[in-house]
Amino acid sequence: MEQGVENRQNEAAELSLCAYEGSLGTFFYDPEQFQIAQWQVGNGVSRPVLRYIGSAVKKIVVPHGVVDLDYTFQGTGIVEPPRLPPTVRTARYAFANCIRLVLGALLPEGIEDVTGMYQGCTMLVSGSCMPNSVLHGSYFYDGCVSLSVPYTVSRKLQDATALYRNCKNLLFVPMLPEDISRDEILDGCVAFHSRQAQLMY
Repeated sequence: MEQGVENRQNEAAELSLCAYEGSLGTFFYDPEQFQIAQWQVGNGVSRPVLRYIGSAVKKIVVPHGVVDLDYTFQGTGIVEPPRLPPTVRTARYAFANCIRLVLGALLPEGIEDVTGMYQGCTMLVSGSCMPNSVLHGSYFYDGCVSLSVPYTVSRKLQDATALYRNCKNLLFVPMLPEDISRDEILDGCVAFHSRQAQLMY
């Protein structure tokens, strides 16, 4: 086991990778692609995040061992979501306001918090299947005005406020757990409400 760790450390050194161990996980990362930054989360409070700073817009490799991808790609120009490692547990607002993103990411089993993951992704047409490990999904697709295929949601979902808010082209929604709050879930979903009205006549 120690030999394996040593080999990874030697390989990381040869590739000029940086080592990180802390609240975001334990991993090596390319400093030309990612940086550990302090992110303002409101009320003067900041927290460390792994931020993407690379120039590539697709075929991005996320460090294996990261558990927290909150805000990582928010507001970047990526056009293709990277593969998320199986170690990821939270990805709050990970792709928010990525206005060139068209397809959703493959979410790993074990991820628990995807709050606001695609909020404001105005070109997103096809979303993500939400594994049953997900507990928190409020604002997941909020403002995804081009979304037409939302895919399934977690059977264990606890928070779903504004899940599909302002998804103007959404025609249907998958089955939601019965005991969750439905506050604002379908507010502004023009096509969905129009279709429902037509089905009533």
